[in-house]
Amino acid sequence: MPTSPRTRRRQPRQARSRATVDCLVTATFQILDRLAAEGRPASEATTTLIAARAGVSIGTLYQYFPDRAALIAAVIDRECDRLLADVDGVLSGDGAAEPDRLIEHLAGRLINPGRLAPALHRMLAAETARPGMATRARATGIALDARLQALATARGLPPDRSAIAGRTARLLFQALAHQDVLPPAAASDQAVRLVRVTLTG
Repeated sequence: MPTSPRTRRRQPRQARSRATVDCLVTATFQILDRLAAEGRPASEATTTLIAARAGVSIGTLYQYFPDRAALIAAVIDRECDRLLADVDGVLSGDGAAEPDRLIEHLAGRLINPGRLAPALHRMLAAETARPGMATRARATGIALDARLQALATARGLPPDRSAIAGRTARLLFQALAHQDVLPPAAASDQAVRLVRVTLTG
């Protein structure tokens, strides 16, 4: 599902082309991460800067992406894919039969201090609020709500309450992932306590 109407100009089919696209998306991610950490806007991630970071010509970049917005959309797509894969891995893992342990593992994945810094979380969230950029983020939120709703149902909540609980739990995780007051470990602990209460009614 595309994140933005500014889609890729060319879909990679060969391994070399796929590697080039992945390199461009990774370079965009790295530049956005640095800009966010320095308190600078995403608009400073120019296509020229991204191409240089990826080690390709600007012409090669434009073969696959028409502009910076399409590159940022690709970053958001990749992070959404990774997030859902992480959550699904937790839900199907060894701790899935133990609800409290499962919530702890989910907190570790959704707050995930090892992958996205809070400043980059906020930057990408701001980008998804732009016109045409929200579709994938919204779909990911719905998918996470459904997974957390299933967990609430498994913990004994009736369907009407579990739907609300699932969405509330996801919003709690999201808020604590984006904050920069608590250190990651404390934010994760706080999420576990709040989500346990939420998912048990």
